[in-house]
Amino acid sequence: IIAYLAVLHHSNVLQELKIQNTSLSSASPPRTGGVLIVCPATLINQWRNELHLWYPPLRVCVMHQLIETERREAIKQASSNQ
Repeated sequence: IIAYLAVLHHSNVLQELKIQNTSLSSASPPRTGGVLIVCPATLINQWRNELHLWYPPLRVCVMHQLIETERREAIKQASSNQ
């Protein structure tokens, strides 16, 4: 999966992918970027570490917070263009 995402990122396909953000009950116009990887909670840190190890340019944001304010901040951070 990491190799596949790296190829998509390197070829600019990932950056040009259009997504519709409907999180937090507020729809917004389609924007570029974004991939959601769903895995068991016990593997979250391992997946994050492997993504950083094998393809460091790919930005990783873990969306597994229990507090609503942390979840909102993670969504805001993941949606930013930084």
